[in-house]
Amino acid sequence: MAEKVMDLNPFVKDPSLPHDPLRIKSQDADTITFLCDDPFAITEIHLDSPAQAQSGHVRKNPFHRESLPFRSTPGSDRKHRTNSGPAKPNMQGHYKITFTVNGREIDPDFIVD
Repeated sequence: MAEKVMDLNPFVKDPSLPHDPLRIKSQDADTITFLCDDPFAITEIHLDSPAQAQSGHVRKNPFHRESLPFRSTPGSDRKHRTNSGPAKPNMQGHYKITFTVNGREIDPDFIVD
């Protein structure tokens, strides 16, 4: 089990910032800790697949922690964070995750292997 960290601060500064998707492995029970200077909420997670979107069978949240939104909480360092929990088995794919920060939506992506 490994904890990966996605720093949201660069996306808050520039939502169109190109980035390499964060990769996690479901078979290793990897998790993602999302971190930001400002409070945030994860409002949507979905597979980024045009073919699935057209079929109407879009896989949603790949994590065992299911009830959205995930709201951040401040740590002792005053940074806000929340954790995804481990990915479910057989949920491999390229996902988009939507965050609301300071009234704006940002949607970086990640990959479940």
